[in-house]
Amino acid sequence: MAEIATRFAALLLLLTAASTTAAQPQAGFPPPYYAEAMRFGGKPLDIIHGERTNAADRAVLASVDGRRRVAIERSGCAAAACDALFERRLAATNAALAPLRGAFVAIGPFGFAARWEEAARRHVLAVERLPDAVVGWQISTPATAPVDAAAFVAAVARATDRHRAELAGALDPVEFARWSPSIHRHARDLLAAGRRDAALAELGRVVAAAPANLEAQLDLAENTGDATAARTSAAIVWETAEAAALAKRAARLLGHREAELADLPVVAPPPPGLRVFVVPLAPVDPRLVASAARLYADSVGIPVTLARLPAPWHWGEPDRFVRQREVQAFLLQRAGRPIDFAGWSLDRYRREVEAASAADDPRTRFQTDAFMTALAEQPGQFRVDRHLEALHAALAPLRGDDRRTMVVAVTEADIFAGQANFMFSGGSIGAAGGASILSYAWMRAERLGEPTQSRTRLVQRLAKEMVPATLNQLGIVRPADPADPHSYADSVARVDQKTLTLSAPTRAALDRLRGP
Repeated sequence: MAEIATRFAALLLLLTAASTTAAQPQAGFPPPYYAEAMRFGGKPLDIIHGERTNAADRAVLASVDGRRRVAIERSGCAAAACDALFERRLAATNAALAPLRGAFVAIGPFGFAARWEEAARRHVLAVERLPDAVVGWQISTPATAPVDAAAFVAAVARATDRHRAELAGALDPVEFARWSPSIHRHARDLLAAGRRDAALAELGRVVAAAPANLEAQLDLAENTGDATAARTSAAIVWETAEAAALAKRAARLLGHREAELADLPVVAPPPPGLRVFVVPLAPVDPRLVASAARLYADSVGIPVTLARLPAPWHWGEPDRFVRQREVQAFLLQRAGRPIDFAGWSLDRYRREVEAASAADDPRTRFQTDAFMTALAEQPGQFRVDRHLEALHAALAPLRGDDRRTMVVAVTEADIFAGQANFMFSGGSIGAAGGASILSYAWMRAERLGEPTQSRTRLVQRLAKEMVPATLNQLGIVRPADPADPHSYADSVARVDQKTLTLSAPTRAALDRLRGP
């Protein structure tokens, strides 16, 4: 706490003691665009003070009338030392904010921002990590005329991203890739400013160092005048993206027509024999499901027909929100008594979590609020049992007499059963045969927090989980071999451990069901 309190005091002293006379930057600090980023009344600030010490470089920016002032401090460091310094600043700010009743407004891997009020003044602090330094920005205004904290933090971020882009040229490829998200954001700022050529140069650097940055690939493809480069980047996204929005942008650039459910035939009674109907249920990516179905058929040796239900599928209202049980456990632990959660809305949960975490430190409160905000942005979850009943009812008039005909309905909708946080698939045996619902919601990189998307990986995961979703309908026992795709998986890590090769016992059990 002493460290950050001293820093607050030093920055405030600069804010109050600096002359209003314009000054020259000290040995290139701060860069001119730092002042240009801070605009009030449509005009950039002037650099009115600059100093260099052994510990740090400091500067003060001010508006023409002197009412708005920003103090900046740069502390040089190298590699891991910068990471440690940034974390110390974050921890110290957290400690200092508590008695001031302050709060964080942003916390990320390379930057954080906080606000507080003291002595009838409003303060906003933004700290950003550069490849070779940690830079703090602080603005102080009368409480009666507070600064827009979000706008201030956004301006700091834009200036910092430009600075990172300038410094990244001297970095090795691994370090450059680490900072490539910042350089990508700077490229977008350049596009917004109409500086297309400069933006394309930055985007070229980004996709070379981080080719899995699919947003950057599309930004390049959509803005370059090089038709070959545009098509190359768009094709990468088309073959790699898991997210439908990215694939749609790529399809438009490539002139591809995206697959639709209406393109599929309706489920119809098949000839006798071992067979699988794979039925996509919206929300779903038909192209993804088709790829997984082909991989499944090639691996297991069962004929697969891709088909649709005759009428649109309706999930109705979700039964709960994602990770609801974890939130309930948190509230129960904090309350120390039983709680009846019946009828609680997501908003009620958010209010109760906020109240239960009110006494936590500012960093924990911010993380808790960010967690709840992220949950609110996720689609809800559906109890699989009641939807299996609806699926059996929809299939009843469409099925034949051979109970070896299996049906797997595949969807991106999130499903669960009982007290499980989620499930890959759930199935049951109806009067006319088996059916299951298979969800790839928890196989996607975005949901899992994986750093890169991979359509190939997602197809493999989905194809592997099609195996138990079908063979369970035939009563084939789960194997003890963890590599067998029919083996039990309670996490995506277990799915990735599996192969697409059936073990000998599973293969033998399946072979006994082949034939007319």
